[in-house]
Amino acid sequence: MIGARMNSARSLLALFGHWELQPNGNALGVRGDSNPSSQGFWAEHRKALDWLADIESAVNALEASGTDVSVYRKKIPSWYQGLFAINTNWTPSTNTPLVEEAALDVLQILASTLDLVEWEPDFGEDQANVFEALLHAEELIRGDNSLPASTRRYLLQLLQEARFTLSSLEELGGAAARSASMQLVGALTTVATTAETPAKRNAYFKVAVELARTAGATAVTKAVEAGIDWIQSLTQ
Repeated sequence: MIGARMNSARSLLALFGHWELQPNGNALGVRGDSNPSSQGFWAEHRKALDWLADIESAVNALEASGTDVSVYRKKIPSWYQGLFAINTNWTPSTNTPLVEEAALDVLQILASTLDLVEWEPDFGEDQANVFEALLHAEELIRGDNSLPASTRRYLLQLLQEARFTLSSLEELGGAAARSASMQLVGALTTVATTAETPAKRNAYFKVAVELARTAGATAVTKAVEAGIDWIQSLTQ
């Protein structure tokens, strides 16, 4: 079981450990329920892809802050190769490691680095506040009869994704919940720009700011708050 608050690098490292081949084993036999026709089998791979995407985002952020990330970038292809069993294939018996040891070592170092920079968000006591903010967002979306049906469905889909990831912090990690929450914040902000009345515009901005604040995204909160003044200046 992947522990709560494990960052994406450590979560992927743990999954690779779970997937490691036994002598003369094969990649398919150690993954999920070993049935590629089942949804559960691919759900595990989807999580791994999400972790890899977050790892790449983290590496980009480290680089932007002035950190030399060349050693991490060199090993990213190896982690993708492990995910898709490139070196071992799926069914043949093999003694070839799923991921080379050097790539696993770099992944372990990256996991420690991400802990040091506090890349993984800690919702902690704010988790209940995020759920409450999501409830406010749902009430606003369902009560707005001016929304096109397709827009309402999209917003509700994003909202349910945010709820799901927040409810699955132990399994998916906080980065997934942060990403889903920020997607919803972005969508709510976009809807606010095209709201039919100033009152509805402010309502969408308010709930977007509330969600951004409770999800711990200070920079996004400030951007959304600044957006209120900017949009209002355009509509005056």
